[in-house]
Amino acid sequence: MIVARVDVGKKKVEFEESKSTGPIDEGLRIHHHTRSFSKRIYDPANALVFGMGPLADLGLPGTHRLTFAFRSPLSGGFYISTMGGAGWHLKRTGVHAVSMEGKADNPTLVSIKGTPSGEPEVQLFEITPKKLVDLWENGGARRVTLDLVKCLDYPFRSVLVGPASLKTPMGIIYSADLQNGQIRPGSEDVAGKGGAGSVLLRAHNVVGVAFGGKPPKYQVKPKAQKIVEKVHKSGKNFQQIFKETTEKYSYSEKMKTGGTFGSNYPQLQIYTPLFNFGMIHMSKSERELKWKELMGPTWWEKFNSQTIVPKKFATCGEPCPVACKKVFEGVKVDYEPFEACGPNSWIFDIDQAAKLVSFVDTLGYDAIEFGTTLSWMLEAMRYGHIPQEALGFDGDWSYSGLARFGMKLAENLALEESETLAALRQGKREGGLLLDDIFGTGGTSIRDLTYYVPYGKRGYMTPTMYWAIGNFVPLPLQGRYWTQYKFAVWFEPEDLAKRAYGRAVAEAELDNLGICRFHRGWLEPAIKALAEAYGVELNGKKLIQDITRYNRGAGAEPTFWDTQRTKDIITIGAKEFGGEAWARKFSASEEAGLDEYWNTFSTTLKSLV
Repeated sequence: MIVARVDVGKKKVEFEESKSTGPIDEGLRIHHHTRSFSKRIYDPANALVFGMGPLADLGLPGTHRLTFAFRSPLSGGFYISTMGGAGWHLKRTGVHAVSMEGKADNPTLVSIKGTPSGEPEVQLFEITPKKLVDLWENGGARRVTLDLVKCLDYPFRSVLVGPASLKTPMGIIYSADLQNGQIRPGSEDVAGKGGAGSVLLRAHNVVGVAFGGKPPKYQVKPKAQKIVEKVHKSGKNFQQIFKETTEKYSYSEKMKTGGTFGSNYPQLQIYTPLFNFGMIHMSKSERELKWKELMGPTWWEKFNSQTIVPKKFATCGEPCPVACKKVFEGVKVDYEPFEACGPNSWIFDIDQAAKLVSFVDTLGYDAIEFGTTLSWMLEAMRYGHIPQEALGFDGDWSYSGLARFGMKLAENLALEESETLAALRQGKREGGLLLDDIFGTGGTSIRDLTYYVPYGKRGYMTPTMYWAIGNFVPLPLQGRYWTQYKFAVWFEPEDLAKRAYGRAVAEAELDNLGICRFHRGWLEPAIKALAEAYGVELNGKKLIQDITRYNRGAGAEPTFWDTQRTKDIITIGAKEFGGEAWARKFSASEEAGLDEYWNTFSTTLKSLV
């Protein structure tokens, strides 16, 4: 693979030919070489590496995802985040991956333009802090995207940060596909989890990267298509296989809905996270009433009638028949960000949640990390652990009032100063202890109200928005789907370790190959055959080994659960999901039972890694 090593501090670009398979092992190679694990999180040695996978040239839909690799300011360890479609533009540049290194003196935009010679033209544009603030104040990353249209003379896609990256570890990298100089509704996507945007801005002083060039002729290679058909052994052609395995994300005739939002709520039912995951303390009948309310006219029904019925669908920007992006009132709707900023934050009105998610995206926050921070603060104020005035909450618990407060908190957290905001900027784990010190709540710890997977002495990662035990276990990388993520099922720790490890290996390979996981149903069974046919190395097990080794050097290995809410999610899950023997152990001694489960899982995992 060809890698552009862009040192913005030295204003220097080098093109290297690497033997890496994809952006994850290339990122690991660079980070091990610079020993970034031994330095501060925002040291310029924390290279932000992004790239596409080696199957992108086959033309198969779902193979143009852009994968980002970096050291996370949240977990403290090596982390992976991805975004849809952007690899379709990177392939026009002549490079497969980009490594952002060094630190610019002034905020900088990087342009990578493909040329007929094959070697791209790289330019660095410095902008003044005042100009950057002006752009952000007039639309955040979206405004910067539109401003670039006036400056660049080639078809491009950009990856950009917003003001949330300035002071918080929750910064995303935002991107959108353009059509006639305007953002195409629904095409917006983010590399959200892990704080990639915060690393790009604070470690490198880079505001964004634009890349592209002359559009290539699109064609699926017949050989690749035939390989897929042969592997599936169904007698069906490629289009039939493709349609059947991606139905959930496009449109399900059986469910009469589509996308992650439309499909998940009918399936999650009483296990839908509500009220900062506090619903685990509610009875099943109470939860059923709340779920039925969610399925009603202000949430799921409204989404279905205003988005699914009129087919307001879009793609991420690559040529793909699965229009998985569902658009409500101009806002792209996915389950996790809307769940985090919606029902989990006491908001059961999709109009209000859409306003909040859109605002949070504009500021450049990970809507899941911010939403779960919002829900945590709402619970802390609801039960008197933090005074409302400390966060500027007016006490209006209506859906519109909560959305309004969420937007105010997002803006203040990014731009304003106070002791409480400074604590929150440290994240849930360290920030929770600081809030306990500030407000002295006595017997109840504010940190105990939140949930996460802890790493090392200070790091953590917020899990995905499902009540799945596999989302909370000590894996080298959590917060995404590198685990056994089936909800409402209890697993013995040895069994869960084997399942989680197997899934982590598979997901690592998908991400390293730049494959969209919405396509995993038809692509995963064919990956081995495609790799053999095109000389691609599958190295998922080695990726997990190398990430584990890196995290050990960074002091970011998984540690035992340290909040009561996290422990409750697991112990109550044992009762709910059929783990009677473990429920008895937890009842006899919660700490001893959890310690046994944690250690058994960890020991089994280590034997596999």
